[in-house]
Order: sequence, then structure tokens, then C-alpha cells
Amino acid sequence: MGNKFKKIKQIQNFQPKAPLASTKRASYFDGLVAAFTHYEKYIVFGLTLLALIIRLYRIGFLSFWVDEYAHVSRAMSFFDDWKLSHIWEGEKNGLVITVLNTIGFLIFGKNEIGGRIFIALLGAGLVPVTYYFCKILFSRFVGILAGILIVFSQYLVFWSRLDRQYGPTPIFYVLLILVV
Repeated sequence: MGNKFKKIKQIQNFQPKAPLASTKRASYFDGLVAAFTHYEKYIVFGLTLLALIIRLYRIGFLSFWVDEYAHVSRAMSFFDDWKLSHIWEGEKNGLVITVLNTIGFLIFGKNEIGGRIFIALLGAGLVPVTYYFCKILFSRFVGILAGILIVFSQYLVFWSRLDRQYGPTPIFYVLLILVV
């Protein structure tokens, strides 16, 4: 009988020890966080470069389509007599795109690559802008996940490969939020 009470008293006084695995796990994750913090800029740069490669892949494969000609025709008519009025006339929707087309045509020639290159650059620029926005608002890991999703988003890739205002709109929207 005395032995039974002794065991009950031992159970009541039992103090569990801290598990050793949790301290190792915490130090492992602390090491990952420290490494990520150290290589943060390189990771964001790598994701941006990957986004740019994806957006530039076969960018000149398809010819311009009808909706793109609102900007392309005004930029090409500028080269006929070099009057700036050709850029400003007509539809004002996408005036920045028309100016970017004109610059692209001057640098790369009057082709699909010259018209779409700056849209692809702005589309890839969405990765670091969104990363820093999420880093400020949430955390680094949310920012990196958002950057990964932007790199592989078929919707964003599609609109970043066309000469339309839908490619640069997200980057300017996030920049506007950051400024405000």
C-alpha cells in the first residue's frame, strides 16, 4: 500500500523536462532566417532576373495584334516626319506606352521586340516592388512568397509580353500605394 502512495506522490510532483529537439529546431530555423536575411537582396535579384527571362522568352514570336496598334501606329508615325504631335494625338489612354514604344523602336528597330521590351521590363520590376511592399507590411517570407507567385503568374506573364497598358499597371499601382 505504501508503495502505491509513493508512486502517486511522484506523479503529482513530476516536472517535465524541456525537449531537446525543440532547441535544435529553433537554432536551425534561426540559421535559416539569418542566411535569408544575409542573402535577401540576391534572392530578390534572382527572382527578378528569372521573371525577366520568362517575360522575354519569345517576346517577338507573335506579331502585333489589333489592340496593340493604338500605341504602335502612333509611335511609328512619329518616325515619318519626327513631329511630337503624332505621339500626343488620338487616344490618350496609354500615352506612356506610346512614348516607351517610340524609345524602343529607336533602340531596337521597328519590330515587336522594340515595342514590347519596356513592358516586359516593367512586368519583371513588379517582383522587387511587391517584395519590399510585403516586407514592410507583413514580413520577409510573405514578400518572397509574393515574389515567387508573381514570377510564375500566367496572367502577369501574358500581359507583360503584350504592348498594352495592362503589363505596367500593377507595378505603378503598388508604387502608388507605397508612396501614399
